[in-house]
Amino acid sequence: MTKYKMLLMVRSDLGMKPGKKIAQAGHGVGGLYRQYMDGCLTEEQEAWFEAWERNGMAKITIRTPSEEDFNLVAVKAQELNVPMTLVVDAGLTQVPPNSKTVLALGPAPSYITDELCGNYKLM
Repeated sequence: MTKYKMLLMVRSDLGMKPGKKIAQAGHGVGGLYRQYMDGCLTEEQEAWFEAWERNGMAKITIRTPSEEDFNLVAVKAQELNVPMTLVVDAGLTQVPPNSKTVLALGPAPSYITDELCGNYKLM
């Protein structure tokens, strides 16, 4: 049986406190759900989302040292047809305005998410 994962790439270079990181990751999950609920996904992506929901809704949080990594992973995710959303913070608390804090990816089959981000460390 294929496993499915959602990935939440959190920038480690911004100095966010743990609660801020969690809130930003939550925004990423919400953004992906909004795409699903609004019918913005392809049929394949919708099927991945539904399989992910049926099989435990695994969410993996990984850290990245820079915004540049977001860009590299986003290009590859687009090539692999993986849903994604970028969280941009308003800058009211811990980070400067318009800081890109989280890149949320998936859900997608684990073999695809591993190809995208298997070399990043867990949070």
